[in-house]
Amino acid sequence: MTSALPKLIAQVRDHHHGSCADTIYLPQKKAIITGSLDKQILICLRRDTGQYWPSVSVDAPAAVTCLHHNPSTSSLFVGLASGTIQEYDLSEDMNSLTATKSFPAHQGRVNEILFDPERNFLLSCAADNSVTLSSTVNNGKRLSSLSLTASCLQMQYDESSQTVFVGDFHGDINVLGIKENKFFKKTDPLQGHQGSIQSLLWVPQKRWLFSGSFDKRVILWDIGGKNGDTYELHAHTMKVRSLTYIDRLDILISIGDDLIITWDFSKEREVSPEWNDGDKCEICEKLFFWSVKEMWARKTFSVKRQHHCRRCGKAVCDECSSFRSTYPIMGFENSVRICDACKKDVQDSNLTPLAKRFPFTGRFERVRYHLDTDTILVSLKSGDVKLLSMRPVLDHSKQGSSSLSPTTTTSTTTATTASTVEENDRSKQTLTAIVDMTTKSASDDEDDDDDIFAAIDNAEDDLKF
Repeated sequence: MTSALPKLIAQVRDHHHGSCADTIYLPQKKAIITGSLDKQILICLRRDTGQYWPSVSVDAPAAVTCLHHNPSTSSLFVGLASGTIQEYDLSEDMNSLTATKSFPAHQGRVNEILFDPERNFLLSCAADNSVTLSSTVNNGKRLSSLSLTASCLQMQYDESSQTVFVGDFHGDINVLGIKENKFFKKTDPLQGHQGSIQSLLWVPQKRWLFSGSFDKRVILWDIGGKNGDTYELHAHTMKVRSLTYIDRLDILISIGDDLIITWDFSKEREVSPEWNDGDKCEICEKLFFWSVKEMWARKTFSVKRQHHCRRCGKAVCDECSSFRSTYPIMGFENSVRICDACKKDVQDSNLTPLAKRFPFTGRFERVRYHLDTDTILVSLKSGDVKLLSMRPVLDHSKQGSSSLSPTTTTSTTTATTASTVEENDRSKQTLTAIVDMTTKSASDDEDDDDDIFAAIDNAEDDLKF
C-alpha cells in the first residue's frame, strides 16, 4: 500500500513568508517558479544535490494570486490581488526575470490567466465577477470585458472554437464565445453543482468538460455529444481542487482536500438522470408533507418527505427507497439511496468499482499536474512547495486491485504519508490521511437538508476574494 502513495521528489521550503498561491514546473529547465501572497516571485533551480534553491527573487507590486507560463515566448504572466496582471520575461538560463508589461485587467483578485499565442490573447477572470480579454501586443490594450453574476474562480479555453468556460462562486459554468475580439454569451450557464466551482478541465480531443466543486462532486459535461448529457462522479468527502485527464490511460485524476481519486473511463458509463419533483411519492403515491391542499381534499395526513433515487431520479418517500448500494457505472462509488423499483436491477448489475482512492490531505492552495513527467506541484499555505511523483498512483490504478480499504486509510497510511510527503513537523503541513471511509453521515441525502445552499455559503468562508 505504501507504493501507491505519491512519492516526494523535491521541495522548496522556508523561502516564502506567506501562503504559496501558485507554482509552475519547468522540467526541461530544471526549474520551479513560485508566487506567494508575500509578493515574492522565486525561480528555483535544481542543484546537484537534487534540491531546488532560489536563483532569482523578484518583488511583485502586490500579492501574487496565480501564474501562467508561455514557453513559446518565454513570458511569465503573474496575476495579482490588486486585479493587475504583470508580464515578465524569463531569460534562457532562468537567471533573470524582467518586468515588461502591466495589464490593468480587473478591480479584484485575479484567479486565473490563460494565453492564446496564435491570436496574442490574454484571458483572465477575477473576484470582481469579470472576465477580461486583453492583447499582449499594442501595449496590453483591453479588448473586451464581461461582468458575470458571481466571483469568477476557474477558467478553461478552447482555442479552436474560441470558447471560454468560466466557473463561478455560485456553482454555475458560464459558456462564452469570442467574436471580433469581443466576448458574447454562447449558451445559458451549465448548472448542476450546489457549491462554488473549484476546478475546471477542458479535454479538447474528446470535447469533454470536467468540473469539480465545493459540493464534493465531479461532473463530466459531454459538450461534443451536443445532447446535454452529464455524468456525475461521487467519491470525495471534501471539495475537489484539481482535475487531470490522462488520455493514454483513459483515467481522470481528481484531487480534493481529502483524497486523490483515479476514475476509469475505459468502461461505458450511464448518464446521470434528472431529478423529478412532485407532490407525492412516485412509487406508493402517498403525499409529501407540503401537499396540504391535497391532504385536505383526501381527508388524510402525511409527514413524508421527498427524496430521490440516484439511479432513476424519481421523487420517492423514505419507505420506498430504503435500499442503499454503490452504483459505479453511474459514478456512485459510495452507497447511495436506491428506490424499490430500481433495487433488483442494481443488485443484478456489475458493482465492481471504477475508481480508486489514495490518501492525500493537507492545507494547500493549489495543485498542478505536469502530464509529461506525471508529477504534481503542491503549493502549501505554509509557503512551501512539494514536487511529487504520481507514477506509484498510476501504476496501482492500472492494476486490478480494489480501492483502498477503510481500515488501511486511517492506520498504515498516516505515518507513511507524513514521512514521505511532508517531512515537516514544525509547520504541521503534513499530507496525512484523515478520512475514515467507514463513517456514515447522519444523512446520505443532499436533498435532506432544508437549507443546503445556506450551509454551503457559510462553510466557504475560507475562500479569499
